[in-house]
Amino acid sequence: MTIELESRTLHANEDFAMNEKVMGFWKLEKKWYNATVLEKTKSGYKVVFADDNLVRVLGLQNLRQKTSR
Repeated sequence: MTIELESRTLHANEDFAMNEKVMGFWKLEKKWYNATVLEKTKSGYKVVFADDNLVRVLGLQNLRQKTSR
């Protein structure tokens, strides 16, 4: 949990580009999932989740850069 909180803090002021691969936090399951940024909105970023093509607007606190592993 500490790592996720640090990651969110580190990227809180970051802008994400259209089509950028990111990790989006799904609150209901309390897990991070692969997503792609579609556009910036007034309240955050519209993303599409890779697993199910679900589109949602997420605030910066629920987005982070995807790290290579």
